[in-house]
Amino acid sequence: MRLLSFPGAIPVFGRLGFPGDTLRRHQELFKAFGTLSDEEWLSRNTDGPDNPYSRVYSRTEVEKLMVGKFRIVHNLAHYFDFRHWGPLGRVLPKRAIQVLGCLWGWHRLVLAERT
Repeated sequence: MRLLSFPGAIPVFGRLGFPGDTLRRHQELFKAFGTLSDEEWLSRNTDGPDNPYSRVYSRTEVEKLMVGKFRIVHNLAHYFDFRHWGPLGRVLPKRAIQVLGCLWGWHRLVLAERT
């Protein structure tokens, strides 16, 4: 967030592939609220700067939530957003994007059965 307050930061991030309107809105929120906690920052970056609340769960957190109530059949990560990696993201092969999605994907898909 602090990087966005430096003059010229938004055009630099824009060249890396980040949307300017979203960056400007993050900048406005930083000026209005100051420093955000890690959880608040993550929430505002999940579905946009004006999204009031989002949660992100790791594999382990999902397992802890389900223990004793559900048996997890699949607990997979998908969707690596290559657009946030600027020029590097634009040249990544499709297969690399798929592999990165399985490792660091932003969408967690869980199939579970009630126990």
